[in-house]
Amino acid sequence: MIALSILCLISQPATSDTTLQLTDSDLVRLVQSQSINYQEVANRNLTSLYSYELLDGAYRLGFNFDYSLEKDNMESLSTFASPQSDKTKTTLLLNKRFQTGTATSLELTNVKFDSKTSNTLDYAQNYYTFGVEQNLFPYLYSNGEMQALKAADLDVQRTRLQTDIDLLDTTKDVLALYWRVQASQKSVQENEDLLKKYDRLVANVQSKKKNSYASAGEVEQALAEYETRKQTMLEDRNTLLTNLQLLKAALNIPAEQKIQIVEPKVTTQTLPVKFVGDIKSLRRYKVQKLKTESAIDSFEASNFKDLPRLSVYGKYTGQGLDKKQSESFSELRDNPTDKYVIGVKLDYFFGDDLSKTEQQLRRATQDIEIARFSRVEEDLRLQIENTRQKLENAYANLQTTQNVVKYRAEAVKQLNVTYFQGRTDISFLIDAFNKKIQAEVAAINAIGNYATTLLEYQNLVL
Repeated sequence: MIALSILCLISQPATSDTTLQLTDSDLVRLVQSQSINYQEVANRNLTSLYSYELLDGAYRLGFNFDYSLEKDNMESLSTFASPQSDKTKTTLLLNKRFQTGTATSLELTNVKFDSKTSNTLDYAQNYYTFGVEQNLFPYLYSNGEMQALKAADLDVQRTRLQTDIDLLDTTKDVLALYWRVQASQKSVQENEDLLKKYDRLVANVQSKKKNSYASAGEVEQALAEYETRKQTMLEDRNTLLTNLQLLKAALNIPAEQKIQIVEPKVTTQTLPVKFVGDIKSLRRYKVQKLKTESAIDSFEASNFKDLPRLSVYGKYTGQGLDKKQSESFSELRDNPTDKYVIGVKLDYFFGDDLSKTEQQLRRATQDIEIARFSRVEEDLRLQIENTRQKLENAYANLQTTQNVVKYRAEAVKQLNVTYFQGRTDISFLIDAFNKKIQAEVAAINAIGNYATTLLEYQNLVL
C-alpha cells in the first residue's frame, strides 16, 4: 500500500499555486503528454505486439543448463552392498523450432561417477545427442501455426493504424470539452457584465418612478430581469465548474490546480481542400482490410487445431566412456560409440470441443469482417461526403454568428441610447441585452464546432 501511494504521487502532475494558462494549442500538447485516455489508446500497440511476440516466441533459441550432485547409498543388485557413491552430472541443452514445422535439439552431457568403496566403479561418461523432428501432417499442405502468426502480424499493423485514428478522436473529444468550457466561461463573463447593467437599469427606473416618469410595470420588469439574471449567472457558474472538472480529469490535471481558459482570438477561418483521392489509400480502409485478412487467417489456423499431427523424428547419440575424464573426451571426439533412433509419432486429442468452439467463433468473426469490408469503400465515401457537408455548414455558421454578434452589439448600443431618451420601451432593451449574450455564447460554440469538425474531417481523409 505504501509503494502504491508513492507511485500515485509520482504519476500525478505537479501542482502549482500559479494559475495555468490554457489555450487550444496548449490543449493538444497536454493531451499528448499526460492524458490518461491518450496513453491508454497508445498502449494498444503494445497489446497487439505482445500477442504477436507470444506466438513468435515459440521459435526462439532455447538454452538450458543443469548441474546436479547425487549421493547414492543404496544397495547394489549384484553385491547387496552399499557402494556409497557420488555422481555429478552436467547437461547443456539447446533447442530450436522453425516455421517449417521442424524442431531440433542438441544435448551435451558429462557424467562423473566416484565410488567410495571400489575404484573399479569410477568412470567418466561424455555424450551428445542431436535430434530432429519434422511434422508431416498438416504441414505438408498447410501451416496452421504460420497462419496464426501471420494473423497476429496483420493485427499489429492494423492496431498501429487504428491507434493513430483513435488518438485523433481522443484529441477531438477533449477539444470539444475545451470549447464547452470556453462557452461556459463566456456566458459567465457576459452575465456578470449584464448584471451590472441591470443593476444600473433598476436604479434608473426607480428614479424615474419617483419622478412619475416610469411606465406601468417598468420597475417590476427591471427587477424581475435583474433577479432572473442572478439565477442564470449562478447556473452558468455551476456549469463552468462542472466542465472545468471534466477538462481537468481529461487532461490529468490535479483538481486543486487553478487554470484559466484564454479567450480565443477570432481569426479568419478557411476551409481545407476537398478530398478527391483514392478511398483505398485511407487509413480506415487499410484498417478494415487488415482486420479482414487477419480474421481469415485466424479462422484457417483454427481449422488445424483438432486434426491429428503426424511427425517423423530421428536422434543420433555419440558417447565416450572411460575411467579418466580426458580419455572419455578423447574417445567422444575421435571414435565415439554411437546410437541411432528413427521413429514416427502421432498426436491426437479426442473430443476436442475447445477447438470446435474456437472454429465457430473464428468463422463468425471472419464472416462479419468480410461483410464489413465489402461495404467499407462505399461507407467511407459517404461518411467523408457527410462530414464535408457538416464542415461547410459549421464554417458558414461560424461566419454568420460573428456577424450576429456585431449586429446584436450595435442594437444594444442604439437601444440603450433611445431608452434613456424615453423613445424605447424597456422590454426591447432587455430583449436586446439577452440576445446579445446568446449571440456571444453562440459565436464561441461555433468556433469550437468548426474546430472539432475540422479535426474529424482531417482524421477521415488521412
